[in-house]
Amino acid sequence: MKLAVWLLLGAAAVSACSTNSKPVPEDVKKQGVPVADKSATDSKRAYGSDAMSGNAPAKGPADIMNQAANAPSSPTMEASASGAAGSAAGLAFKAPEGWKQVPPASQMRAAQLSLPAAGGEAPEMVLFFFGSGQGGGTQDNIDRWIGQVQQPDGSSSKAKAKSAERTVGGLKITTVVVDGNYASGGMMGQPTVMKENFRLWGAVVEGPGGPWFWKCTGPKAAMEAQGAAFDAFLASLIPAH
Repeated sequence: MKLAVWLLLGAAAVSACSTNSKPVPEDVKKQGVPVADKSATDSKRAYGSDAMSGNAPAKGPADIMNQAANAPSSPTMEASASGAAGSAAGLAFKAPEGWKQVPPASQMRAAQLSLPAAGGEAPEMVLFFFGSGQGGGTQDNIDRWIGQVQQPDGSSSKAKAKSAERTVGGLKITTVVVDGNYASGGMMGQPTVMKENFRLWGAVVEGPGGPWFWKCTGPKAAMEAQGAAFDAFLASLIPAH
């Protein structure tokens, strides 16, 4: 009698368990993937698996957006040939004939151009941009540039420097030209190299989104040959849209 009762209770328990359990979805049965693992698989498909990301952890939307926002911007140019139009740091320009944009030599440079040589070293034009409203005052930068040029006879470079102002398309441009021995390098632990009979040409461009700082140095003969090209270059400057 007792044995029969126990058998009846065991059968009832098994029936109850079968009734309360949830059936496994047919799509999961076909895929052979547990429900919890299926969610993880979908996540990897959406944001990249370890194999696709070089064994790095999968990234969510916020990580991807942050990475895109922090990606460094790079200067652009329509063509690598001379005379091409380009833009960098929110400023558009047109390189005169013979000027070629080259990869910036450091991350501090927003853009870099190489000018035609005249039997020696090719002049180098560099654009510096430190952020809107950053980089110091116009005269402070002009004076700093002048201080990088020494006169062979020991006289004052500031007295021989030539400054001018102009307005181009709503941009205020202050330029300086000074000849002498140019102190090249001297930054980031680099040695200073004195380059004789050089010319420094600089331009501070003020406007919405600026200021921008253009600096060109090279042998005096090559720089003098580009006099008209410098004017044409400044006339081409406009804020990039």
